[in-house]
Amino acid sequence: MSRSIVYIVCLILTSTIVYSQSPPIINAENGSIKVERMDILNSSFRETNISITPNAQFLFFMSGRGGNEWSTPDYTTFNGVSEYDGDIFMSEKANGKWTAPKAIGTNINTRSGEDEPVISQDGQKVYFQSWMANWKSMGGPYYYSKLDGKHWRSKSAMGGGINQMFVDSSSKISATDGMTVSPDQRTFIVAAGKDYDGNLDLFISQKKDGKWSYLKKHPTSTDQDERSVFLAADGKSLYFASSGYGGKGGLDIFKAKLHSDGSIDEIVNLGEPFNTSHDDYGFIVAGNGYEAYFVRDGDIYHADLTDADDRIKPSRTVILNGNIQDANGRPVKANVQIETADGTLITSGTTNKISGNFSVSILPTMKDYKVRISTGNYFKSFDLIIPKGKNEINKEYVIELSQKPEHIILFEFDNHYITPIEKKKLNAFIAKMKLHPESKIYLSGHTCSDGNHEYNVELSENRAKRIYNHMIELGIPKHQIQVSFHGSKQPAETNSHASGRESNRRVEITVK
Repeated sequence: MSRSIVYIVCLILTSTIVYSQSPPIINAENGSIKVERMDILNSSFRETNISITPNAQFLFFMSGRGGNEWSTPDYTTFNGVSEYDGDIFMSEKANGKWTAPKAIGTNINTRSGEDEPVISQDGQKVYFQSWMANWKSMGGPYYYSKLDGKHWRSKSAMGGGINQMFVDSSSKISATDGMTVSPDQRTFIVAAGKDYDGNLDLFISQKKDGKWSYLKKHPTSTDQDERSVFLAADGKSLYFASSGYGGKGGLDIFKAKLHSDGSIDEIVNLGEPFNTSHDDYGFIVAGNGYEAYFVRDGDIYHADLTDADDRIKPSRTVILNGNIQDANGRPVKANVQIETADGTLITSGTTNKISGNFSVSILPTMKDYKVRISTGNYFKSFDLIIPKGKNEINKEYVIELSQKPEHIILFEFDNHYITPIEKKKLNAFIAKMKLHPESKIYLSGHTCSDGNHEYNVELSENRAKRIYNHMIELGIPKHQIQVSFHGSKQPAETNSHASGRESNRRVEITVK
């Protein structure tokens, strides 16, 4: 296919980027790389718009397979075949293999069809599209949801200039097919146009002072078709599908280098085996730089880029997998920032409140960094040194976090039975917690200093287990409760007087 010169004028925020011609096209040479159809992820219906966390543990995509109580048959067609309304599915990697994907719930999926999921690098937020009723007034059609332990919260609209452009242009732009959010969650790019089966263009918005700018056409757009866009973990390797830069036929996959002002250079055709005479699109790659996935004619494929042409790979990133616990071994819900030694923010993420785990990707421009952890009024920094050639680091952080208990159940001297007064308090708490099955309950048993250490540890254990068993009897699931016991090692008050010792004969109950 011959390629005519394309003249592009694009406004990015307040700057105008002018190209006298398209950036040069480079054709990659990948040798004998093999691609594998991912049967565990695919169905007889369409799968598309895939997204992966940089640590390659979670993969999200849209599927038209239905199978859910809200699924609407004959919602649309693909290649002449009727399919259900689109839903967002998720697969988790276990023992190195992807699990069977599951729809991620009614706080996100509806009968209106949801699509284009983008999972944040820490796995705690998912962006997506939905043309649900009243999307204009709600701030759509793009939304996000945060992970609350194991459950996704109700959606929030991205709003701002993203919403405004779709509202203003609804007579001219009513179809999309693929979007991406940068790892730092400050850049948004989407493929949009008048007709899904027609030519789409790429549009860009950047977040400033907490608000998304007005969407403007991106310089990669041609007079042909662009869609299925993805920003890699390095924040600058931009992958997209296009029929406007020549290639094997249909949609081919390309890579461009994205600069902070939105401009691009050096467009690379990924070449074989990624591009064929079929429609090839939806290319993504994990933060390790070699685990890649893409879509061909509605099916998801996998490829290992280890031996691929270096020009199609993203820049090297380092994945930091961490876990944050308090001094009692309990997971902590916290914000995590990676900073340079002078305090410049590199990237950020949040922990999962149930596990305390987090994961972020770092572009290793230097050796020494700071990990800054904050929760409530607590702040602490840890040094982070990235060893040469290391691509993944696993760290555990223990913070001396004093967390006020939700409730304290007191016990009589040398006793682990619950008194009637304390049981009344406990039953009221249990009734409340049965309304919040997503929460995790932590029981921490304690004693005063009377008695020897071994005896006090056993007594504190019996007190915590007494509360645990009572909660189970009244309907709290076992998996929702975690028990620890500490004898007299963690007094709430001084043991030097009677009232202090009374306060220390306790079980603390905290909730996350």
